[in-house]
Amino acid sequence: MKITRYLVIPALLLASCAGPLVIVGIGAVAGVWTADEFRNDSGEILLNATPQDAFAVCQATINSREGISDLVVTNGSLRIEFKEEQVHYSVMVMLMPQNHDFCTVRVLAAEFGMRGRAELAQILAEEIASAL
Repeated sequence: MKITRYLVIPALLLASCAGPLVIVGIGAVAGVWTADEFRNDSGEILLNATPQDAFAVCQATINSREGISDLVVTNGSLRIEFKEEQVHYSVMVMLMPQNHDFCTVRVLAAEFGMRGRAELAQILAEEIASAL
């Protein structure tokens, strides 16, 4: 009976200490996976246009596409988000601090259940660049 008591109590204490570590480990893995999900899913192109002109072209290009849903246009931050079929797109016009005649268009694309769709993001970014 004494041997069981000396084995059970330390085992319970060890399990009570390992439980939070398992939870923290799962949280860390989920955080790394989420950060990595949006890392390799973008198309980015440098444009010879003002940010306002590029944003207007982005809006026109996106509005000309069929099957668009959940369209959210944020004029202040030059950002457009929408869904097309099961792909969620985010289009951002990035300012160049030293030169206001150039800007960068960055397109992010992620499909539910997949880690990112860089090829779809690149296609939309090239479509926007060609429309300019």
